[in-house]
Amino acid sequence: MKKKIKVTAAIALLSFAMGVVSLPSMAYNKILEKTTGETAYADGMTHENLKIYTDEGWINMNILRIDLEKNVDMTVVTDTYFSSRDTLTNLVKKNNDDKTIVAAINSDFFDTSNNTTMGTLVRDGEILSTSIGYPDFASFNISGTGIPYVAYINTPKNIVSNSTYSKTLSYINKPYLAYNRTIMFDSTFAAKSYGKTLGADILEILVQDGVIKEIRRSGEPFAIPTNGFVLASVGTDIAEMSSKFKVGDAITVKYDVNFRYLDLSVGGGTQLVKDGKVLDPFTQNITGVHPRTGLGITKDRKHIILVTVDGRTSSYRGVTQTELAKLLIQLGAYEAINLDGGGSTQMVTTSPFTGTIGTVNYPSDQVERKMYTGLAIRKILVDNPVLRQIQIGLKSSAMLLNEKMAISLLASDSNYNPMTVDTDKIKWSVTGVTGTFEKGFFTPTALGKGTIVASYGDQIAEYPIEVKKNAVKLIISSSVIKPEAGQEKQLYFSVITDEGQQITISSKSIKATLDASVGSFSSDTGIFKAPQTVKEGYITFEYDGLKAFVAVGAGVEKLLYADFESATGTFSGYPLTVTGIYQETSANSKFGKSGLLTYDFTKSTDTRAAYLILNKPIAFAKDAQGFGLWVLGDEANSHWLRAKVVDANGVSSNLTLASKVDWKGWKYISIAFPKELVGPITLERLYLVETDATKQDAGYIQFDNIEAYQSKALSVSVPADVTRVKVASDYKLTSGATSITQFLVKAKGSKTVDALIKNSGNSFVSPSNSFGIKDMNGFTLVTMVNNNNSIRKSDYTQWSKLSTFVNGSVKKPVVILMNDVYSFTDSLEQDLFFEQVKALTDRGIDVAVLFTTSNATYNFTRVSGATVIKIPSSDTSLTYLKIGVSAGKLSFETK
Repeated sequence: MKKKIKVTAAIALLSFAMGVVSLPSMAYNKILEKTTGETAYADGMTHENLKIYTDEGWINMNILRIDLEKNVDMTVVTDTYFSSRDTLTNLVKKNNDDKTIVAAINSDFFDTSNNTTMGTLVRDGEILSTSIGYPDFASFNISGTGIPYVAYINTPKNIVSNSTYSKTLSYINKPYLAYNRTIMFDSTFAAKSYGKTLGADILEILVQDGVIKEIRRSGEPFAIPTNGFVLASVGTDIAEMSSKFKVGDAITVKYDVNFRYLDLSVGGGTQLVKDGKVLDPFTQNITGVHPRTGLGITKDRKHIILVTVDGRTSSYRGVTQTELAKLLIQLGAYEAINLDGGGSTQMVTTSPFTGTIGTVNYPSDQVERKMYTGLAIRKILVDNPVLRQIQIGLKSSAMLLNEKMAISLLASDSNYNPMTVDTDKIKWSVTGVTGTFEKGFFTPTALGKGTIVASYGDQIAEYPIEVKKNAVKLIISSSVIKPEAGQEKQLYFSVITDEGQQITISSKSIKATLDASVGSFSSDTGIFKAPQTVKEGYITFEYDGLKAFVAVGAGVEKLLYADFESATGTFSGYPLTVTGIYQETSANSKFGKSGLLTYDFTKSTDTRAAYLILNKPIAFAKDAQGFGLWVLGDEANSHWLRAKVVDANGVSSNLTLASKVDWKGWKYISIAFPKELVGPITLERLYLVETDATKQDAGYIQFDNIEAYQSKALSVSVPADVTRVKVASDYKLTSGATSITQFLVKAKGSKTVDALIKNSGNSFVSPSNSFGIKDMNGFTLVTMVNNNNSIRKSDYTQWSKLSTFVNGSVKKPVVILMNDVYSFTDSLEQDLFFEQVKALTDRGIDVAVLFTTSNATYNFTRVSGATVIKIPSSDTSLTYLKIGVSAGKLSFETK
């Protein structure tokens, strides 16, 4: 029997329930819930995305469910050395030589100033680190017998002994060498010990193969052996350890009873849930609504629930600690812990079809934050894996009649690893519509909804499609190309249908016309290539009678803002132990003089930075797209080069110019300003950074000629696109249309409009300040309120009312009257609105959406199968909109 897998198109909702529901003791009311359903990534682990729409915004949850009785286990991922950090994606890659990690989340809180995590860390029974000892930090643990639990293990008693004396260790692999402490460091923490680089009196004892080999006091750092460790003592512990321990002593370490029976332990914040109830008070209360990461354990202790909740965006609200606890209880947690959150909140999964690692949530910083640890799920491999599942690969479920679309088949085996597919053995078919399959392409030959079916081995995969026609506008991914000499630019093509749907088309279907002096274009690849001398001109792209034009020209110019010929800035170091100087110099200069920044990172293992603080911050022009400069990297020692900029709204951003300055000689580097920054943008400082405690060195870096990239207007004249898009004058009432209703927006105090209404002899409809449903002449009028660019913020109960209406027995055409549908502050709410509209148009119900605009003219567009009409609200505009109904279809005309 063949196993059938249905693949639902990305735009479809796998689960959709709407209604205003007050969750118990939550600070919000639930409006709707959307889920992708659970997808297996291993035999014993699934992932689900769950979106809860509330009266306070979206709660976006990614959930991993782990069955500890199946073929999975858990582990901790770290960088090569525990004292350094990296992104979660890279931590997984560095710990995944056997390709068994299927997912991971961020875990412990960390102290970046001291290059360490806050809590305990045990991996595969090996103690990597004790906690810093704060009683408010709990940890997630798995015993040697596989039992998960949450506990507070903050004052462990680990003892190092020779035959005559025992010493309790302050920490294991925690870099807090202060006061009177003795700390054990092994090779998982760093390559070398501290020694004299600590900058304070220190005694270090090298232990190898259980025997003291050497003792140094404030000497050169030891290379920490893999078969031993270094005991580091400060304060009064120096005298104690030097008198009690000698070279040649046999050394034993007795670990705390809490550690002797642990297979895994990772630190976190407060325990959230105990015995199925939210704890009150929390031992650590991080107040406010934020992105969160949490872990739950079921009552039978056989299942783990890992959750990330996104926040700090215009759409995603985040949650409080209490709300996170309650969500975990709803998901089945009987015991739970809060892990690090905020910008650290992240979840990654490994695709069973491609083997690629990808982030599934939305980190609030828009980039991955570097961290010290992650909590990962490993799959246990089986021998002789066989085909398990197949998946159809298509760019979109929406297709254009007679237009080829690339199609592929992916496969994974019973180890959830990618399998090579023998394309000759795939059996393709399509139901609902007709089409042809040829050499990796599918061409639909009939309109309507259908399903592509692939049969391979004992597996069947399905993919729903919808075939459209009537393309009315050709869309190019770039309307202007401003290349540098010889630069290549990838272009993408799509069309807009008469229903307002955007459908991707192949570059092979495009005809391009351009002069050789402008460049060249390959229809096979969709790549434009500029000549060595860029001249202005344009490219004509054609498809099915539609034309779009793309201007080409050297449209970027460099303007010099700083040449370092005079006093430019001053030096500053962080922390205070970082020393250096800044000066202008002619030595090794690129042009005249250059800026020389020297630094000394040898006196600290903390994160260190050497700054060039500009005497006069450089204010780039408002239209500057980015900036560049020359950098001499001879003695920069692969440190991180960054720049601090501030935008017009006072928002600061630290930009990475080079993750490693690892080159010799002069090199030109540049960076584009992030799109979210508002010009004019000001450059305040350039600086070198080092976060790795083991990289202690001194050196210099030189800068020359800071230039801004600014847009240069093109003088080329480009023809208007050739489209079949209807404009306002093209809309006419259908002959014989009945039940005509008129819409007019009355501006406040407009006597001319009052007169028009009085003399017209017809009834007029104007916007409303409340939700309503009214039976009109031949159609149903729905009035909605979305003041402040949000339906939810105006009155969230409108959503349940709209849902009830949409899911009811609607038979007549529908006209929705509201405010601007293109100005939602929450893009997900806008998408949700048009999903409701499409639910009606998919059932053959004609829909129009009307909203007012300050424009003096009407504008008609098509979105989700509906006609969206902007109605002018000017006092001087006396035109009005007529809507007629004929045979269940709407027609329009402006008067």
